[in-house]
Amino acid sequence: MALAVATGVVAAAAIGLSVASRWSDLSQVDWRFSPFWLAVAVIATVGFLVIHGELAVLVLKRLGQDVPGGRMRVIYGLALLARYVPTGAAAVGVRLMQGEQIGVPKRTTTVALVYETLIAVSGAALVATISLFR
Repeated sequence: MALAVATGVVAAAAIGLSVASRWSDLSQVDWRFSPFWLAVAVIATVGFLVIHGELAVLVLKRLGQDVPGGRMRVIYGLALLARYVPTGAAAVGVRLMQGEQIGVPKRTTTVALVYETLIAVSGAALVATISLFR
């Protein structure tokens, strides 16, 4: 639990420092606010994160691991936060260490991460291809 809190604090600090360092550049952007597109973006982002979290559980189960779904979703969420720590390497470390605590070998977690990445990139390529031919 201490690792989870520490990861969250470090990620929040990194995001805060990043935003603070570029704050003056925001005034140079020609902003056009549309509530509709904001809602679409929020729904799409939340949908992607939920689907990807479920995918993390499904991939591990298909690889023969009997993981508790709720705990694995928490681990996935922690890894999302750890993504924002500089270099992003903490995200992989969180998944490996926390997965090992629930009985998933590091090698299996690594394979699951590769599968998840390939599936996400394939989905993004599909959306991009559909968008090009619209």
